[in-house]
Amino acid sequence: EKTHRQTRDENARLLAAHDALLLPVVKGFGGRKVKSIGDAWLVVFDSPTNSLLCGMAVQDRLWDYNRRLPEGDRIRVRIAVNLGEVRVARSLSGTDVYGDPVNVASRVEGEAEVGEVWFTEAVYLAMNRAEVLMATGPTSASIIRVKMGADAAGKITAAQAWLAYEAGGF
Repeated sequence: EKTHRQTRDENARLLAAHDALLLPVVKGFGGRKVKSIGDAWLVVFDSPTNSLLCGMAVQDRLWDYNRRLPEGDRIRVRIAVNLGEVRVARSLSGTDVYGDPVNVASRVEGEAEVGEVWFTEAVYLAMNRAEVLMATGPTSASIIRVKMGADAAGKITAAQAWLAYEAGGF
């Protein structure tokens, strides 16, 4: 939204600050930036746990960065994490990834508010939940919703869960 109101030079400065601030965090969690789509990134990880931890670290980094800036200069992002097999395409312009997991992540990102990290059920089922919760600890901004179905014998027949994590001091 902010980038729509900027000149090209202002936009370039904002994106350069964004990249310099956040790319080291992504790399620190083993992520690889595949491409930029305007002011959005497509990033891939080998681990769903690392991708979620990275998303939370990015929001923490931005909270710390933004608290020192006037409202108009702050960088705010929404993060969505999904898991699945993608098709990798290489061309002269670089590498890209395609597939349903990318499309789902894009839709989930559209539902998140700035400052939040949302993830899909696929990530929840595959991630190391103990590691994620140990890294974050309980905060007043962590929202964990779980819906589960079980049969008469107690066997889980359906599950859905997501976490909305908002960074910063409260």
